[in-house]
Amino acid sequence: MFASLTRRRFLLVTAATAVVPSDLLRATASSDSEALAIQAAIWGLPVVLTGRYEASWKKQGLAMNCFYLASKPSTPDVIIIGPNVNVIYGLVWFDLTHEPQVISVPPCDGLYYSMQLQSAFMDTFGYIGSHTTGTGAGAFLITGPGWNGRVPGGVTQIKSPTHVSFAVTRTLVAGDHEDALVKAQQLQRGFGINPLSTYGKASPVPPVVQEDALRFPPLELKGAGAVFFDELCAGLKVYGVQPEDEAELHRYRVLGITPGAKPSTDSKLAAIFEKAVPSAITTIESKNFFFRKDGSWMWDPDVTSGALHNPLLRAATNIYGPGWHLAQECLYFMSFDSSDGSPLVGERRYKITFPPGQTPPVDIYWSVTVYDANTRLVRNTINRYAIFTYTDGLKFNADGSLDIYVQSEPPKEGVSNWLPCPSSGKFMLHSRTYGPRPEILNGSYKLPPIQPV
Repeated sequence: MFASLTRRRFLLVTAATAVVPSDLLRATASSDSEALAIQAAIWGLPVVLTGRYEASWKKQGLAMNCFYLASKPSTPDVIIIGPNVNVIYGLVWFDLTHEPQVISVPPCDGLYYSMQLQSAFMDTFGYIGSHTTGTGAGAFLITGPGWNGRVPGGVTQIKSPTHVSFAVTRTLVAGDHEDALVKAQQLQRGFGINPLSTYGKASPVPPVVQEDALRFPPLELKGAGAVFFDELCAGLKVYGVQPEDEAELHRYRVLGITPGAKPSTDSKLAAIFEKAVPSAITTIESKNFFFRKDGSWMWDPDVTSGALHNPLLRAATNIYGPGWHLAQECLYFMSFDSSDGSPLVGERRYKITFPPGQTPPVDIYWSVTVYDANTRLVRNTINRYAIFTYTDGLKFNADGSLDIYVQSEPPKEGVSNWLPCPSSGKFMLHSRTYGPRPEILNGSYKLPPIQPV
């Protein structure tokens, strides 16, 4: 999530759905071995990324098994690609090699929060949060592969498929006023973590305030060469192999890809691997994926836990950083074009009208956020980057409809429903639907068009 994205790459990250296409591999590979190596690189990319991210984390002197939480939502100063400005982010890395870790959470008093648990393969293997595990206080035991000890009473076990995993946390700031921020901060301060051996004996380790809590540095892998596969094998040894990935790993053993191996030391394989890595990255970045499009908006409900076992989808949704929600938690929509098919540009004005009773049907909240062409937030005079369920002062029309004005200057109707956009050049809109109801997931609900005015 820490790099500049072209439109094509952003679409790729949000909507990859296909397996590695054999025709594309044949076009980029000069032999069956190289084609297999390209597939191995695509499959192993998340493990290599995890290894590099973990190494960077430790190099910065940050601890494993400790929550690092921002204290306020993202602003244009933050370098995250496409940040959600209505939540406070956080991150915790789990090292489960020696013993499990117990996460403690306080009652949330109806406020949304989530901890998205991801393995070293960057599969989402669970959630802790108000939408999934409830609104009361709780304790959750994160256990590594093969652990079969006793789970303390009142504690819920969640099995991590790898020895190292991590969680991206999000806490809703339900409004633009200071009280909403304070409430979110208070909830976050209740997060804690214990090694299992100290649970019930010592207070949980409290979170550390870290404004750049999501630390996933930009990585350039095209030039990694054959060493990429050594890193993959090292990661497999340390992290373990998820059960659903065992069969895939077996396919690559002929290339010397096994936990702890150094396949680059084989001169014949090294030459193949040197070509395979950039081809694999190109395959991820250039594949034309299928989109669902309704009017101005593109979306894809197929990012689910099962679908993410597809190697190409998994690589594509994580190549620029992890943390893409599963559709059941939050379904994303995006638009680059207005209802007349022309690109969204700052020189024009637009209106989004939700008919009476037709704001997105969600159990948590919905939002519409403006980003520039590089998916960065754009400064504006009222410091508003999104309109969402809890926007203070949002005005509905007499008939119950809702107009959102997307333009660079304040609309004549006033600023209550104004969503500022850049003054010039292309931009994009991104809608988030948290806790989407079935009519969103099955496509029967349609977001309204983005109309030029």
